[in-house]
Amino acid sequence: MKKCFVPLMLAASFGITAAEVKDGFDKFTWGQWYSKGGKGICRFNAKEGLTAPGSADMVFAAAHKKGANAMILKKLPVEPGKTYRVKCMVRSKTPDQKSAANIGVQAFKNGKFHSTILASAKIPVEKDWTMVAGEFSVPNGIDQIQILAAGYADAGTTLQFDDFSMSEVDMTAEYKDTFDYDAWGFWKSPGTKVTKNLDRKEGNKAPGAAQIVVAEGNPKNKGGSLTKHFPVKPGKEYTFVVFVRSQGLSPETTIGMSIQGQDAKKRFLGTGVQGTKIKAEDCREWKRMVFTFQIPDSGKWKNAGFVLMTLGTGGSTPGCVWFDDFEFFCNSEE
Repeated sequence: MKKCFVPLMLAASFGITAAEVKDGFDKFTWGQWYSKGGKGICRFNAKEGLTAPGSADMVFAAAHKKGANAMILKKLPVEPGKTYRVKCMVRSKTPDQKSAANIGVQAFKNGKFHSTILASAKIPVEKDWTMVAGEFSVPNGIDQIQILAAGYADAGTTLQFDDFSMSEVDMTAEYKDTFDYDAWGFWKSPGTKVTKNLDRKEGNKAPGAAQIVVAEGNPKNKGGSLTKHFPVKPGKEYTFVVFVRSQGLSPETTIGMSIQGQDAKKRFLGTGVQGTKIKAEDCREWKRMVFTFQIPDSGKWKNAGFVLMTLGTGGSTPGCVWFDDFEFFCNSEE
């Protein structure tokens, strides 16, 4: 089958809202696309599914070239400034073949592609149903997005997708993340040898943790950080909590949790960095980090609409740090 892109109708045409969308694949309304060298077909499976009959089979044909990938796609309406969580379940019907999946989101402005606002970590896909998921915030001026549920597999493999959902995430007063899926961005200094992973086996209370890995040859004073925006109001007090564990890093390497002030359009206000740190030697086992900060209602902070939270580490000694069980909440009464 040659590569194809099926034009898609707006989700509003199907009577769904931007606040919450669910698709159990009792019928197939998604488009499909194969990258260069990709061969196969994405087809409706009326007999099989996770919670009820109905799913989408992504078939990689014998002529499919190694390294190519496939996607099922759907356009949905969204509201600018809102944060959404997207999830989809996937399994391999050919578990002896190595395969993976992830989920992405593209933003559209006036019907034209604007930017990619989510590309979640690739998750290994085996015989049991597993979740691919992520979170994204909608930039100003964007009212439509395109979901990309992607599969990566060799010829002869069939992946099965089911139970897609998209829901709004209210982050105004409280937010929790147990890191069972990829919900954070990643920033690293130029020239660093630092990577971000989603470790599905490690965790504080249960499997699932974000991991930053520092490789051999990383510059001494450079590193990388997980990143996420949180809405705030001047005069209010907020608390940030995360559990951390280090391995291999030198005893003096620091692991930081910090914030910087941004305005309503997420432009930096020049507030400087506020936060807390812990040494790698002090968190060889899981350790709780807590940072509480009252947003000033004067000076550079008076126009704050968001803070950019970073969880990071670096240094020249190879090793890694895990982050788990993150919490954000407002301590002030409304």
